[in-house]
Amino acid sequence: MPPEGLSCLAGEPRSALYCTASDMGSELVFAHFLQADMRPSDRLDIAVTYPPGTASGEPILERRWSLASAFEVTPWTAGVFGLLLLVLVGGLVVLIRVRGRDERALREEASRGDQAPVTTGEHGRARFEPPDGVHPGQIGTLFNETVDITDLTGAVVDLAVRGYIRLEELPHEHFTSVDWRLVRLDGPPGDSLRPYEWLLLDALFAERRTVRLSQVGTARVCSDFPARMDRVREELYRDMVRLRWFARSPNQVRGRWSTTGMVTTALGVLLTVLLAMFTTAAFIGLAVVIAGAAVTVAAQYMPAKTRLGSSVLAHTIGFRDYLLSQRSATERPGERVEIYSRYLPYAVIFDDVDRWANILASAALTDLTDEELTGDGLAWYTGPREWRIEDFSDSIRTFAVTLTGIITNARRMRLVNQFQRRR
Repeated sequence: MPPEGLSCLAGEPRSALYCTASDMGSELVFAHFLQADMRPSDRLDIAVTYPPGTASGEPILERRWSLASAFEVTPWTAGVFGLLLLVLVGGLVVLIRVRGRDERALREEASRGDQAPVTTGEHGRARFEPPDGVHPGQIGTLFNETVDITDLTGAVVDLAVRGYIRLEELPHEHFTSVDWRLVRLDGPPGDSLRPYEWLLLDALFAERRTVRLSQVGTARVCSDFPARMDRVREELYRDMVRLRWFARSPNQVRGRWSTTGMVTTALGVLLTVLLAMFTTAAFIGLAVVIAGAAVTVAAQYMPAKTRLGSSVLAHTIGFRDYLLSQRSATERPGERVEIYSRYLPYAVIFDDVDRWANILASAALTDLTDEELTGDGLAWYTGPREWRIEDFSDSIRTFAVTLTGIITNARRMRLVNQFQRRR
């Protein structure tokens, strides 16, 4: 049976140009195809059309793999994909409800902390009493469930203000940066330190009683300074659990959820590849990848405060609002230097150190005698001979920035060393 039609394409691959000629001749027995001037890389594609029923049997069809066919969207794949996303959205809604509970507790109780944290001590003198006994080093962890470097810097300033460290600004030498001598003290009688504060002191001083700030973190003073600072961070997380502000360590909760999210993402990628290779339902695997990535990102929000922790946070937020307001700088003369000194470490945490350093310096100028100003009027901070109390704001800001840089560099160097050892 002769064919119904002939066609041919010639030229480069996927060319749409017809060949020079194609015909069956007068006898309709042989098909002829002609293409002139073909190059070795050219193709000649021919097509012959026969009437239906010319050949018996069923056609042999082979499905070719393609990226589009592997991720084919069908009612079944779309339904499974939507179901997985629905579970993910439901989990986020639950998380939002938990966060909403914390926010309601904050709104209801924050006003209780928005007042002067001062009580009457011996002989009628005002005495600083932080809300719920929260130390500056604990505040950052309570706020964002993470021990930041600023929290550690504020904790060092707090230890100085409370009488465990004396900061001695050294004479300024030409073309050299400012340096300080840190002197370890025994602290006032009746006061006590939290476990993380003991570890922080040990990290700064090691076995010494005095150390220069420029030497902190060096092998000369403490060869394992980064490891010691890591122990300080871990102890702060444990402190949150001991105080019942968190049911579990925020760091461990974040780690578990991050690991779960990354494992889920990896399994989702593997599942997607396998489904793409052997089925047309690879679209389903993408939902697992999205779910794993979402869990990884949401891991930072997973640590949940207890009811007590939410209440303490609310009071601390109230204290922050008070400290940042103009009402906070209204203590009585004669008591301001001590009270404002206790405020300063919290100002480091709340990023208001410049304002409070100036307030403290102004109070010292008014309340202290000339002998106290040129001596150890602040008790915990002294300067060189040419130093004046008016320089205190610049001095304490530079100290905080320098200490923050030392802690940051020590941690960075430890990460670099760990990477090099693994290689």
